[in-house]
Amino acid sequence: MSEMSPGLANSTNSRVVTASAPAQLFADWFPQRDELCDLRAKPDLSEADEALIWTLLNELVALADDIVGCFAQDVFARCRITGENPADVIAPVR
Repeated sequence: MSEMSPGLANSTNSRVVTASAPAQLFADWFPQRDELCDLRAKPDLSEADEALIWTLLNELVALADDIVGCFAQDVFARCRITGENPADVIAPVR
Protein backbone atom coordinates (compact mmCIF):
# COMPACT_ATOMS: atom_id res chain seq x y z
CA MET A 1 0.00 0.00 0.00
CA SER A 2 1.37 3.43 -0.86
CA GLU A 3 2.03 6.02 1.80
CA MET A 4 -0.50 8.75 2.45
CA SER A 5 0.49 12.17 1.17
CA PRO A 6 1.92 14.55 3.78
CA GLY A 7 -1.06 16.85 3.33
CA LEU A 8 -3.44 14.13 4.44
CA ALA A 9 -1.27 12.66 7.16
CA ASN A 10 -0.25 15.96 8.71
CA SER A 11 -1.97 18.55 10.81
CA THR A 12 -5.69 19.06 10.78
CA ASN A 13 -7.08 21.58 13.22
CA SER A 14 -3.58 21.94 14.77
CA ARG A 15 -3.60 18.23 15.57
CA VAL A 16 -1.59 15.48 13.91
CA VAL A 17 -3.67 12.81 12.21
CA THR A 18 -1.92 9.47 11.95
CA ALA A 19 -1.94 7.80 8.57
CA SER A 20 -2.93 4.40 9.97
CA ALA A 21 -6.58 5.16 10.78
CA PRO A 22 -7.49 6.66 7.39
CA ALA A 23 -5.33 4.10 5.59
CA GLN A 24 -7.29 1.25 7.17
CA LEU A 25 -10.58 2.93 6.30
CA PHE A 26 -9.43 3.32 2.69
CA ALA A 27 -8.31 -0.31 2.71
CA ASP A 28 -11.86 -1.25 3.72
CA TRP A 29 -13.44 1.18 1.24
CA PHE A 30 -11.67 0.13 -1.98
CA PRO A 31 -12.79 -3.54 -2.11
CA GLN A 32 -16.39 -2.56 -1.39
CA ARG A 33 -16.23 0.13 -4.09
CA ASP A 34 -14.81 -2.42 -6.54
CA GLU A 35 -17.58 -4.88 -5.70
CA LEU A 36 -20.18 -2.15 -6.21
CA CYS A 37 -18.71 -1.20 -9.59
CA ASP A 38 -18.66 -4.84 -10.69
CA LEU A 39 -22.29 -5.29 -9.70
CA ARG A 40 -23.43 -2.09 -11.39
CA ALA A 41 -21.66 -3.15 -14.60
CA LYS A 42 -23.74 -6.30 -14.91
CA PRO A 43 -26.24 -6.09 -17.79
CA ASP A 44 -29.02 -7.77 -15.80
CA LEU A 45 -29.40 -7.38 -12.05
CA SER A 46 -31.28 -9.83 -9.89
CA GLU A 47 -33.26 -8.65 -6.88
CA ALA A 48 -30.42 -9.96 -4.71
CA ASP A 49 -27.92 -7.90 -6.74
CA GLU A 50 -30.03 -4.77 -6.33
CA ALA A 51 -30.32 -5.37 -2.59
CA LEU A 52 -26.54 -5.86 -2.37
CA ILE A 53 -25.98 -2.60 -4.27
CA TRP A 54 -27.98 -0.70 -1.63
CA THR A 55 -26.15 -2.49 1.17
CA LEU A 56 -22.77 -1.64 -0.36
CA LEU A 57 -23.81 1.99 -0.93
CA ASN A 58 -24.83 2.32 2.71
CA GLU A 59 -21.59 0.72 3.90
CA LEU A 60 -19.54 2.99 1.63
CA VAL A 61 -21.32 6.08 2.96
CA ALA A 62 -20.55 4.93 6.53
CA LEU A 63 -16.89 4.39 5.63
CA ALA A 64 -16.73 7.78 3.89
CA ASP A 65 -18.18 9.42 7.01
CA ASP A 66 -15.47 7.72 9.10
CA ILE A 67 -12.77 8.89 6.67
CA VAL A 68 -14.04 12.47 6.80
CA GLY A 69 -14.21 12.19 10.60
CA CYS A 70 -10.47 11.56 10.68
CA PHE A 71 -9.90 15.04 9.29
CA ALA A 72 -12.85 17.07 10.57
CA GLN A 73 -13.78 15.86 14.04
CA ASP A 74 -16.35 18.55 14.77
CA VAL A 75 -18.49 21.21 13.14
CA PHE A 76 -15.83 23.87 13.70
CA ALA A 77 -13.22 21.82 11.83
CA ARG A 78 -15.75 21.28 9.04
CA CYS A 79 -16.37 25.01 8.81
CA ARG A 80 -12.64 25.81 8.69
CA ILE A 81 -12.36 23.43 5.74
CA THR A 82 -15.53 24.47 3.88
CA GLY A 83 -15.66 28.15 4.79
CA GLU A 84 -19.17 27.73 6.16
CA ASN A 85 -20.38 29.73 9.14
CA PRO A 86 -20.80 27.42 12.18
CA ALA A 87 -24.03 29.22 13.07
CA ASP A 88 -25.46 28.13 9.71
CA VAL A 89 -24.42 24.51 10.22
CA ILE A 90 -25.33 23.92 13.86
CA ALA A 91 -29.03 23.18 14.19
CA PRO A 92 -30.71 25.10 17.00
CA VAL A 93 -31.72 22.96 19.97
CA ARG A 94 -35.47 23.06 20.57
